[in-house]
Amino acid sequence: MASNMNKVMERFTPCPFTCVSTKSKTDDDKRRQLPRVCRYRSKDRQIGLYFIVDPIDSIMVASDISANLLFQHLINIDFTDEQHLQIRMEIYFQNMFFDLDHRLLQMTFDRTEEKIAKNLPFNSGAAEKILPSIEEADSGCFAFAAVTTKTHIYIAYVGTIRAILIYYDENGDLVASDNRPQFYRDGSLHTILNDDERLRLKKLDVDETFAQKNSKYTRCVGKLCEKLLSSTVTANDLTECKCNPLSCEPAYCEIPFNSKDYALVILTDNIYQMYLKTGICEDDIPKDIIRLMTEKKNSMNSAEIILSELETKYYRQMSDDTVDSDHELQQPHFDYQHMGMLIHYFYHPEASSAVGNSTTTTNIPKSIQLRPDDGEITFSEINKFIATHDELQKQRIQKTDLQRSNSKHEYEVHLQNGTIESYVNFDKYEKLLSDNPDLNQTIKTITALLEHEGPETLLYEFEKLI
Repeated sequence: MASNMNKVMERFTPCPFTCVSTKSKTDDDKRRQLPRVCRYRSKDRQIGLYFIVDPIDSIMVASDISANLLFQHLINIDFTDEQHLQIRMEIYFQNMFFDLDHRLLQMTFDRTEEKIAKNLPFNSGAAEKILPSIEEADSGCFAFAAVTTKTHIYIAYVGTIRAILIYYDENGDLVASDNRPQFYRDGSLHTILNDDERLRLKKLDVDETFAQKNSKYTRCVGKLCEKLLSSTVTANDLTECKCNPLSCEPAYCEIPFNSKDYALVILTDNIYQMYLKTGICEDDIPKDIIRLMTEKKNSMNSAEIILSELETKYYRQMSDDTVDSDHELQQPHFDYQHMGMLIHYFYHPEASSAVGNSTTTTNIPKSIQLRPDDGEITFSEINKFIATHDELQKQRIQKTDLQRSNSKHEYEVHLQNGTIESYVNFDKYEKLLSDNPDLNQTIKTITALLEHEGPETLLYEFEKLI
């Protein structure tokens, strides 16, 4: 599999018309938060693959795995038939994002199972080694992916990453107006501020206060503990646990590509929030980004310049806010967050005639950032990830085959009519609970702890027991 993937990857190279910049944050435990970015295009310039994966917390497992898997999925799509692609692309994206959740869950259980096997008999020291795996299960991320072809821009995303499509208007000015789809306002993000998301939760009969208490975001990759909890406590009975308020299903958009398109800017929500803290309103943020892109058009990395200037303005604003009544500058406290930005300049072979104004073609950079940025996906990382995953998959298959050959359990036989039994047989499960009062009470206690206290309290109580 790795050799086949290498052949596919040989068709792609880092896009010279795309620049990226990331800023990391280190928490008290010295764990680093860093957005993952991708900027690859095919060597024939027909296909571009661009995405940002933004970690929700300091556990980078979900974002690292998602970035690698997203790239693997994208480069294996058949882009030769554009007409077929327009029909199937939404399904491709949906399968990608659902597979991210599935593979993340699979890898988390593999790691936990491996640690348990190595630390039997179980003791307090073993518990300390298991806890990081439970943290990994609660790891999550947001993702925004864009695929460009000769005729279309295909976009799919979950979470709070924002994007701005910049193009030339009829006067030859760079704008981000509303007559083209935009993804930077709160109403387009997957949060409880989005009317469509509130309606979706209402149809699932999710209590709004519960949704607000658990998280302001409504879609993400990972956060498996929270997804399991939310699907359980919001169901009326056990048989309705299929509905999940916190979803990994992506929003999808297909935008016809035209000659006036100039750039696609993808930025994490922390950049947007920093803009707001400097006093720039939501509608003026795209204008400021366009201004900086135009002023810094000759720089090798306009994304890095924009982030640096924004940081300077933010620090100056925060410093001004800390001046006391005697006009003495106090030591300011900056809540510095991880950030990531990707700017892809659309390549036009005949830019002069495409734009209709030869003076505007100088705004299209001729040479962009060449070296990989911190957090950027590289072929070496992907190859290592594939090799590791292939080995884990091989071990998993061998272990499953061995268990089946040695198992004395009777497996269910599906009926000839093709109906499939549900994975969980709820009537047997309910009978098990009714026959075991202690087990029933334990499950109620765990559910109550998760619902009212959170996973941290549950882990604390678990440690006390062992």
